[in-house]
Amino acid sequence: MNKFDEMIKSKARLETVDVPDGFCERINSLTQNIMRENIKKRTKAPYKVLAASVIIFVITGTIAFASPILANMAEGAISYFNAPKEFKYISKQAEYEKYNAKVGISCESNGITLTLDNIAVDDNYINIFYTINSKSPIQLQGEDEDPLKWRLQWTAPVFWYKADGHYIEPAAQVDQDAYLVDQYTMKGMHRFALLD
Repeated sequence: MNKFDEMIKSKARLETVDVPDGFCERINSLTQNIMRENIKKRTKAPYKVLAASVIIFVITGTIAFASPILANMAEGAISYFNAPKEFKYISKQAEYEKYNAKVGISCESNGITLTLDNIAVDDNYINIFYTINSKSPIQLQGEDEDPLKWRLQWTAPVFWYKADGHYIEPAAQVDQDAYLVDQYTMKGMHRFALLD
């Protein structure tokens, strides 16, 4: 009890009032029940807030992960665009990352590993993003005096596609872009036209 309660009780004791039998016991039991109810309500409130927070978190998380755009943002980043250089298709990066699938399939031959990182589509094109890792330094095609960009394109793999067991003829020129991460690693993009 605090000082105010003690003061009220001491003044009440000094007053002479005829109180019916059992009145004090009923008042005491009611005040004790009120105190218990308040304590119970106070302990339940944090659990209700916690439960509401968990429900909101689960719903928000479910919506975020169910959203195709956010799922693609989390999973669809294309590592090809991580290099500090200008790309011909840098303006399409967001579109490629939105409409792409992570592949992660690799094959190895003669100490060279080719990994298909992502396949993306835009308008009428298939875009393959790949990484080449070599146990020895990558030997670029062409002569040393040839522009590096040309030598990279000549060295980069060319992909061909089949539909119903037949090769698809590209509707336009196949485009390549590649760069060396280091002397053992090349990242590239192969752009294949499906329709004019």
